Amino acid sequence: MINPRTSDCKECAEILPLIEAINCRLYEASSDMYNNLAYGLNRKIPATDLLDLLAYKRILINKYVDMNYACDFSVNQIANRVRILTAGCDSCVYKEPIIVFHRN
Repeated sequence: MINPRTSDCKECAEILPLIEAINCRLYEASSDMYNNLAYGLNRKIPATDLLDLLAYKRILINKYVDMNYACDFSVNQIANRVRILTAGCDSCVYKEPIIVFHRN
């Protein structure tokens, strides 16, 4: 299988920024779906891309804990595909809530 590299940067294959990019694209898709329902826009929803992103997110979360998880897929391979699917989602306004635990 040929896996073309979209870039040659080391930061592109870090797990947490990839998960953040996936969350950004999912946020945009959910916003588009809401607008479709609310305003009757009848826009296409890329369902296969969203399912792929959810699968990649699951793999990346498990790889963050155990790097031997899904050893057939390297983080670089997943990063290339995620970068392709999340192109144009660099300046996302979505941020996950910060959870702070206080000791009493």
